[in-house]
Amino acid sequence: MVEKDWWELSKNCSKQKRSDAQKEVMVVGLISISPLVLAVISKYLLGQIDPIAQPVDFFASIAALIFSGQLLFYAMSFVGVVAWYSSQELMRPFPLRIWFVLSCIMTGVFCGLILGVDPTLEKLNNPLIWILSVVIYYMTAKLYYYMILFRSLDETDFEAAKNKDTDTFQKDVSAAFDE
Repeated sequence: MVEKDWWELSKNCSKQKRSDAQKEVMVVGLISISPLVLAVISKYLLGQIDPIAQPVDFFASIAALIFSGQLLFYAMSFVGVVAWYSSQELMRPFPLRIWFVLSCIMTGVFCGLILGVDPTLEKLNNPLIWILSVVIYYMTAKLYYYMILFRSLDETDFEAAKNKDTDTFQKDVSAAFDE
C-alpha cells in the first residue's frame, strides 16, 4: 500500500473510530495542559483570598500564558506520544512512519531552539511566537489523531490480506476502519 492509500483510509474510517481518536487526543491534551490551567487558577484564587495580592482576571491570565509561547512546552507531549507510536513495530508495513518521525524531529528541534534560546519566553515574546505555538500545538495534536487512526489497522490480518488480490486487500483494510 502506498502512502496516499493510508491517507485515504484515514478519511474512510468509521465514526466510532474517529470519535474514539478525538476523545483520546482531547483527554491527553487536557491532561498535559492542566498544569498551565492550574497555575492560573491558583493565581486567581490567591488574588481573591489575599487582600494584599492584586486581583487577577482569569481569562486574561490564561490568554497571556497561552500566547506567551507556553504551548510549545505542552506540544512536546504530543510529539513524544507520536514519536513513541510511530517507532513501535506494527503488525503491518507502515510507509508513513518516516514522515511521522521526521515531523517529530523537526518539531522537537524547533521547540528546543525556541525554548533553549529563551526558557522564560520573555525575550522572544512576540506575535510570531504566539501564532507558531498555537499552530504547532494544533499540528502535533492532529498528528497524534492520525497516528491513532492508523494504529487501529493493527486488528487486520495483513499477511493473509496481502496474499489475496489488491482489490480484496483494499476491502479488508477498509473493513477494519468500519468496525
